[in-house]
Amino acid sequence: MRKCGSWWGCNSFRMTVTITRDEAAQILREVEANLCADLYKSRFDEAHAAIIVPRLIACLGLQDTDILRRALSGLHTIGPLAAASIDFVTKLMFHCDTIVAQNATLTLAAVAWRCPERAIKPLVHAASIPELQKPALFSLISFGKAAIFATEVFTTAFESRDARMRRLALRGLKEIGADPNAMQTLLERAQNDSNKQVRAAAERFILSAKSNRLATNPHA
Repeated sequence: MRKCGSWWGCNSFRMTVTITRDEAAQILREVEANLCADLYKSRFDEAHAAIIVPRLIACLGLQDTDILRRALSGLHTIGPLAAASIDFVTKLMFHCDTIVAQNATLTLAAVAWRCPERAIKPLVHAASIPELQKPALFSLISFGKAAIFATEVFTTAFESRDARMRRLALRGLKEIGADPNAMQTLLERAQNDSNKQVRAAAERFILSAKSNRLATNPHA
C-alpha cells in the first residue's frame, strides 16, 4: 500500500456505486467465462462492447482491490472499444493500492489508444511516481510519435541507476521519434554506458534515426 498521488486522493475514487461486491463478482465471472470470450468478442464487436464495457465500469466503483484489478484487466483486453472507461481508469492510476495503480496505468494505454491526447498528460504525471514509472513509460511508448511531448520523461528516466530503465528510456526516445540531434549528449553517454545492452540500445536508436533520415531524403 502506498500513499495516494497528488492528482487524486483516495476519496476521488468513490464513484456512485450502483452494484454490490457480489454483483460485481458475478459480472466478472460471466465475462471471464469460456476463456474470456465476452472480452475478446468486445475487442472487435462494437455492439457487444457497448453491453460489456458499462458493466466493467460499474465494477470500478467498488473499493475491493481484487474486483478493481479484474475489471481493469477486462478493459485492457477489450482495448479501444472500452474508451468510455478512460476517465475512470485515469483516476485509478493514482489509487492507494500499488498493483491497482500499475494495472490502471497499463490499461489506460489500451483503452485510449485511439485518443492519445486523453492519456499522455496523466501518464507523464504517473512517470514521476517511482512505483508507476516503468508502466507509465511502457504505456507512453505504445503511443509512438503521439507521445513526442513526453520526451523529457524519457530523458529523465535515462538518469536511473538501473540499466534496464536506461535501456527502456532509449527505446522510448526511439519509438516516440525524438530528435537524435537534440539527444547528442545523452546518446554519447549511452554509447559509453557500462551496460552492454544500453550501448546496444543506443546504437539501435542511432541506426533508426539514420534510416528514417535516408527514407525522407535519399540524397542526404
